[in-house]
Amino acid sequence: MRITHVSGRLSATHMTQQEMSQIILNVQTTAKPLNGPGTVAAFHYFTPAVLPEGTLMFGQSTNILAFEGMTVSVEKAGPGGIVDGQIGVQSEVLDIPQP
Repeated sequence: MRITHVSGRLSATHMTQQEMSQIILNVQTTAKPLNGPGTVAAFHYFTPAVLPEGTLMFGQSTNILAFEGMTVSVEKAGPGGIVDGQIGVQSEVLDIPQP
């Protein structure tokens, strides 16, 4: 599969602007290494635009090849605050011959 776009809108409450700017969207995929057999974990990080009212906006076109699925997580620097919202990941299925 090829991930073509990552976007979303999250609201952050009980957090400072600095804490909000440290929030990262992480998309973990399984990738094929260039120099050997098997698969490895690959991490792709996206930072948000922080709007004054406490909204975090994500939106980026990508070209990430992913094998055997993916995991999406939102990471923040500290334990305080609440992050809520939706993240969308658009992808297309590829027909890649296996060796």
